[in-house]
Amino acid sequence: MGNNHRLKDNNMLTTSVSRRGALGVLGLGSAAFLAACSSSNSNGNGGDSGASASSTSTRSDYSGEAKIDKFDTSAGTYEPATRETPAKNVPKPIKPENMNENSVAGLYSSIAFIGAALQYALQTGDVSLIKESAMSDEDKERTLSGALFAELQGGKSWLADPKIVMNFEDAKPKEENGTYTWPVTVNVTRGEYGVHDGEVVDFPEEQQKRTQKINFTAKYDNNKWSVGGFYETGGSDSSASHDTQDS
Repeated sequence: MGNNHRLKDNNMLTTSVSRRGALGVLGLGSAAFLAACSSSNSNGNGGDSGASASSTSTRSDYSGEAKIDKFDTSAGTYEPATRETPAKNVPKPIKPENMNENSVAGLYSSIAFIGAALQYALQTGDVSLIKESAMSDEDKERTLSGALFAELQGGKSWLADPKIVMNFEDAKPKEENGTYTWPVTVNVTRGEYGVHDGEVVDFPEEQQKRTQKINFTAKYDNNKWSVGGFYETGGSDSSASHDTQDS
């Protein structure tokens, strides 16, 4: 298709991503990072589904998909993105009440909210929730300095339907000397196309999805969690070989 050559020519929609970034799935500039957890049901587009952050207090097994279930829908009826306009009235994630608890439930909720905040930023260009999340300061700075969010905030660039589903592999994290480690499999779909500066770029089917394993690391300090590991190599990558060249 005539627009496909543009995939190599801009930071937002590049298919060249780095294996060095554990979640290098949408080519976030040189950092090659992107993450968000929660499915279409857990990002507010389709209602409540399954176990969620608000119901973690009685859980003994946290394996499976990370979700939150509270969203601010006061903006109006959600309208998905089209080739002409970005998504409208995207439900805004609300922080889980137990997010700052010094517990496994609190850590789970912190990670779930990070993912929801990232997905909200991908859909809207609004990065305020990322700033308020439990992502470590180092990873937060690196994430927010990426080219993708700068593009999205301009209002002339967007992705068709970004979704990130994060699945915890273990029932609970492992703890050693106050550091918690939790392996996660991340499944990312960016949609059939993206719009860059008003021009539509269609993605080949093999470039629309990606799966990768990472290990979150977390510490509890000053009455809140700090979660890192977003840029650490975490395991195998199922994307096509031509999609994993270093940028």
